[in-house]
Amino acid sequence: MSRKDGKGKAETSAQTEAQGGAGGELEYPVEELFLLVAQLAAQYTGSDSTSVSYEKAEQLMGAVLYCIQENDVCRQFAPEQGMQKPFAGWQQEQDENPQALRAGRPSAQEAYQQGVLRVTDKVRQAIAVYNRLMPEFDSYGNEYLADVMERGMPEFFKWYDLKFAPQNTLLTLDYPLLVDLSDLTGIDRIYEFLLYIRLEQEFLRLFPAGELLALLGEYDEDYRELPQNLCQMTLFSLLRRCLIQGLGQSGDDLGAEAQNRQADFFTQKKRLALLGELWQSLQLWLTEASESGSELLKYLENARRDLAIRLENGADFSVFTKD
Repeated sequence: MSRKDGKGKAETSAQTEAQGGAGGELEYPVEELFLLVAQLAAQYTGSDSTSVSYEKAEQLMGAVLYCIQENDVCRQFAPEQGMQKPFAGWQQEQDENPQALRAGRPSAQEAYQQGVLRVTDKVRQAIAVYNRLMPEFDSYGNEYLADVMERGMPEFFKWYDLKFAPQNTLLTLDYPLLVDLSDLTGIDRIYEFLLYIRLEQEFLRLFPAGELLALLGEYDEDYRELPQNLCQMTLFSLLRRCLIQGLGQSGDDLGAEAQNRQADFFTQKKRLALLGELWQSLQLWLTEASESGSELLKYLENARRDLAIRLENGADFSVFTKD
């Protein structure tokens, strides 16, 4: 590893990240981290030299820290858990008694080696999820979902560099989920993305194909070209139908009198009450129709919050009414 340009900046950056942010307590000695980077640099250059550019050294440091973090977090998980989450109280214990949590922590070398194994295993798991998902996968014509799943994912697994750049996500993942994964990178983000796509596909398959396409078309006839979530669009169309039924109208060619009744119906209290009723019905339906009912409801709650905001401010009813 080059000790010329930017040595001080590289060392400061490594120390800050090893501490978990500025002001934190050092978890791993910086010397151990730089030794790991030097070992990676030797492998990267084929042992001919350990001199690499500052940018490459920064990338290799990111790879080391990514794998160490993977080990530090994953060792708190129970292997039988599906969507991996830290054990209950992990964050509280870390905040209240960080020394106790670190007491049994391995060296940086050991943590890194275990982290590499965990990253490798997560890649295998992600590939397994993808392979099980694709035979029945349906993008329902949405270009963004099709692009990510049918073209992007194979490229990711082809080019993902788990040794020298496991922190790189490679894909932009332009199809939006109902959850924010922006704090994740690399295989962590891809793996979680695939798990949520699996949930979405399960939800969408609960509708007869023709009915689902009708709901998506009611949201927007150009839904295939929209960078929006299919579950969210489906739920919005369901709500629109409930609103129209509440008005006793067919939804077509509302006259002046009907529009006045519509304006009266769109009071905040009635709108939010209707949303609550819809969600209760959805909860009962998913509990009976899907083995992942509770997990699906938790995921779809994110669409509910956005929908409630739209209903509360009453700023945009074009989604729910047709001209």
